[in-house]
Order: sequence, then C-alpha cells, then structure tokens
Amino acid sequence: MSMENTQNKIVPVLVILLIIASFFIGSLYTKVNMLEKGVVAGAANTNTAGTNNNNAPAAPQAPAAAGPVDVEFADAPMLGNKNAKIALVEFTDYQCPFCGQLFTNTFPQIKKEYIDTGKVRYYVRDFPLVQIHPQAQKAAEAASCAQEQGKFWEMHDKLFANQTALQIDDLKKYAADLSLNTGNFNKCLDDGKYAQKVKDSTTAGGTYGVRGTPSTFVGKVDGNKIKGIEVSGAQPFDSFKTQIDAALQG
Repeated sequence: MSMENTQNKIVPVLVILLIIASFFIGSLYTKVNMLEKGVVAGAANTNTAGTNNNNAPAAPQAPAAAGPVDVEFADAPMLGNKNAKIALVEFTDYQCPFCGQLFTNTFPQIKKEYIDTGKVRYYVRDFPLVQIHPQAQKAAEAASCAQEQGKFWEMHDKLFANQTALQIDDLKKYAADLSLNTGNFNKCLDDGKYAQKVKDSTTAGGTYGVRGTPSTFVGKVDGNKIKGIEVSGAQPFDSFKTQIDAALQG
C-alpha cells in the first residue's frame, strides 16, 4: 500500500475523531454553564450524603410546579411588616452569582416599593448548591450564627458583598467587622451548630420544586406558609412586580 493511500485513509479518520471530540467538549461546556445558572433539571439535587465536605443532603426529585405551591417560611429570618398579607420566600445561595445579581439589581427596588411600605414581608431560606459552590454551606451557617446575635441581615448583606471571599477565616472576619461576639460566633461556626438547619432548608426547597438559585415564591400568607408562585432566577423588577401586584389584588 502506497504512503499516499495510507494518508488518504488516515485523514478522514482524524477528521471524524476531531468532530467527536469537539462535540463532547461542547456538551461539557454547555452543561457546566447551565449548572452555574441553576437551570439543569435536578442539578441542584445530585449531591448525596458523604459526597462532599459539607455532607449536604439530596433533595427530592419533585417536578417543577406549574401553579401555586404551599411554601413554609416557619422561623426563617423576616424583613418588613410582620402583619403584611403577602410574602416573598427566597431560596438563596450566598456564593451563587445570580443570587448576587438579584440582591444587587432587583431587591433594592422590591424593598423600596413593597417591603419598606409595609405591603410585603420577605423571608430568606437556604439552598446552597454545594457541588458548584463549596463555600455556600458554611456561609449559610454563618448567617444563622449571626442571627443568634441579632445581626442576620447585616451578615446576609456582607456575604453578598463579598461572594468571592467566603472561606472560614473570611466569615470570622466579617463577624468581627459587624462587632459580633466573635468567641460565640466562631464556636457556633466551628461546631456546625446550624449545619442541619441549612440542610433541612435545602431538602424542603426540593419538595417545593426548587432546582436552582435564586428561587423566589410570591403569595398570600396563611399561617406559617404561603401559597406561592415561583419567580425563578435573577429576574428584573418588573417580573416580581407582576406577581406581587397580582397577589395584592387577589
């Protein structure tokens, strides 16, 4: 067989191999990108006990809800008028860039027009996506440790202002910056006092159909829960306004 014939056979094979490799690389990139946005069905629920340092639980594989969902806020931190008939319950991840966008770009207007005016109360629940945000679990615990000392919202805002610096030492520094009792805070964080609380919130979110963060439910208060419509992702203010106004008029 001549060298020319051999080369003629090898070249098409190499081309096919390159096409296949390009396909798999493209598919991997797309999946990672969608995971980061929290839009891959079930992506937030693939972590199981013992698969990471945070030992986060797997959330149930419930389908995304098409209509109102009963969502408990229970003892979650609240901002606003405790007697407001409408509430927002947000499932968040302090390391999630889209949660940061919602906090920075949309939440201030929601707060100004609905929370500060007493029309709506706002609750935060935890949903750390630990497989892509490994510092999110401890950041959520830090917020609960700060809540013990009456400074949940100050820590909440601090964490979102420093999303790229959420190591344990960073969290302890923020506690000092906020003039917390650092001895109590550090022990709370090191002992994992609220680790199970954060995991339970993640599990609960899964039962409501949460698959990524941020995920916010808007609805009328009924006891310790709301019958809420989900607003998924870092949506602009108008998307929230539509749902909030409909709930207020309902």
